[in-house]
Amino acid sequence: MPVARSGRGTLAKFTTPDDNTLVLTFDAPAPLTADRIAMWVNGTVRNGPKWMAPSHYAKQFHPKYNKDVPKDWASAGGLFETKVYWSRNPMCPTMTGWKLESLQEGRLTTLERNPYYYDAVMPNGDQLPYADTVKVLLWDGGSGTGSIFFLNYDHKDEKFRKLVREPKFRQALSLGVDRKEIQKAIYFNTGEITTGTMSPKAIEFHVDDKGKQVYKNWRDAYVKHDPEASATPSSRTCRRRRTSGRVASRTRGSTRPRRSTTPRRTTGKTPASTDSLARQVL
Repeated sequence: MPVARSGRGTLAKFTTPDDNTLVLTFDAPAPLTADRIAMWVNGTVRNGPKWMAPSHYAKQFHPKYNKDVPKDWASAGGLFETKVYWSRNPMCPTMTGWKLESLQEGRLTTLERNPYYYDAVMPNGDQLPYADTVKVLLWDGGSGTGSIFFLNYDHKDEKFRKLVREPKFRQALSLGVDRKEIQKAIYFNTGEITTGTMSPKAIEFHVDDKGKQVYKNWRDAYVKHDPEASATPSSRTCRRRRTSGRVASRTRGSTRPRRSTTPRRTTGKTPASTDSLARQVL
């Protein structure tokens, strides 16, 4: 939690002099703390990590305070996540200017003014926010990629830089990623398994059958989870494919292809294992 660390990386000391006060004491100046706390209060709406929760409400969903809570309470999509995320549950208290009124999963979110929004009164007496209701219409953003893991092609360590620039190494890394598990745990089995591409709706992929095949080759290049092939030299021959090598399950948000865990164009040779290549290079 960066908000609780100083510029030296040291964790702050937490004290609570009373029921309504939290004091963070740092060993070095931490001028961004106030801004981060204000920014991250939104938590579950992607403004930052969720670093606080309303304890008086959340305790009923925690096994320490409620013995009837199911064993999977902390799992993705479990009781705690679904009940203590204000952006999913209208009953969950929040410190933001808005609170959830209703949710049509994947279609529409309706927010209403939070009457308990702290000290949000203008000098003229107006209560913030000004609008009483906001409706957020959700749609397919057309992205080709969701979660991505990039490697630093310009790492200062020459040997490591040589390793990550080796196509076979990145191919092996891609084969070692269990995308189905990521899809299940993070995206609740939605989205599409992919190495990371441009939007599948991009016009160049729909001009003709060749374009559609180019997208399919890109999407499926080294995407299958194959730990054995990732850990040991493979006897299979790589097909020449264009790929960005992103490790991803496609969801919302637009991205452009960049260098990452597999090559843009393969060499046509057999993928090597991550271990053997690491030994050769390092």
